[in-house]
Amino acid sequence: MKFWGEALSMETFLCNLVPKHEYQKTPYESWQNAKPPLHRLKPFFCTVWLKIPTNYIKKKFDPKAWDGIFLAYKNEASSFFILRLMDQKIIISRHVMFDEENLPLLSYQKQLTEDVIKNFPNSTQIIEEEVQKYPNTEEGSSSTDSTSISNEDEDIF
Repeated sequence: MKFWGEALSMETFLCNLVPKHEYQKTPYESWQNAKPPLHRLKPFFCTVWLKIPTNYIKKKFDPKAWDGIFLAYKNEASSFFILRLMDQKIIISRHVMFDEENLPLLSYQKQLTEDVIKNFPNSTQIIEEEVQKYPNTEEGSSSTDSTSISNEDEDIF
């Protein structure tokens, strides 16, 4: 949820590159009078390396690039919004190398989903526990069966 604004910006940018059936051209072509820069398209949230500006490099063997994650395009794909991993700052740069095969947040999301599914208790077990909390209170019923639900308790589910 932290980068929903960047995701929306990326979605808008990509929608403008898709041709509309009634016009037979993309909104980008209508506005710019040129074909969209499809060669610049990169996967959302892929790993990137930002070139460190030379004034930040003090010694010969200092790092030459920062690790980051691609968030969105800026100015019709001439530069990019990058999340710098070392301090979680968003950097705008055009000097970026992309690793389009490495999608770290996708693998994190997959692992998170697997953990939730693995650790989530059986849903029938939850229902049985809830039913046992509310005894049968129907009039004329002498049964103490804890698996039946009275009419007054139906709205808890």
